[in-house]
Amino acid sequence: MTPVTRRPVEGVREREITLAAAPLAARRARVWLTGLVAEQTPPRLLEDARLVLSELVGNSVRHSGSEVVVCRLRITAARLRLEVWDTGAGLLALVPAESRGLTLVRLLADRVSSGHRPGWSWVAAEFHLDRRA
Repeated sequence: MTPVTRRPVEGVREREITLAAAPLAARRARVWLTGLVAEQTPPRLLEDARLVLSELVGNSVRHSGSEVVVCRLRITAARLRLEVWDTGAGLLALVPAESRGLTLVRLLADRVSSGHRPGWSWVAAEFHLDRRA
């Protein structure tokens, strides 16, 4: 079960993992991310991206009521995009905008967005690779 299907695009690497919405989900998401991008990502960016992904997955597990969390990664030569999908009401509707975690996400990511599709809600964080050497 995936929230969206995309066609492959040359020069773009996309990966996805579906995790049970359980206490270890954030840790599993960090390990997954590290394994996919550690060799091609500057250390500071990897650290920031791991922290952001951990926060988004943790919030989804704690607040969404969803049974699963889907993490998506999209990386190009210039940008890393992380998405966290769940079947809940939407993270930004459930977590106060001034919460410490979302404030941290907004400070570390170059762009944060959210939305929903039938049956799914998502939050995305984007990082520009050239600004994090």
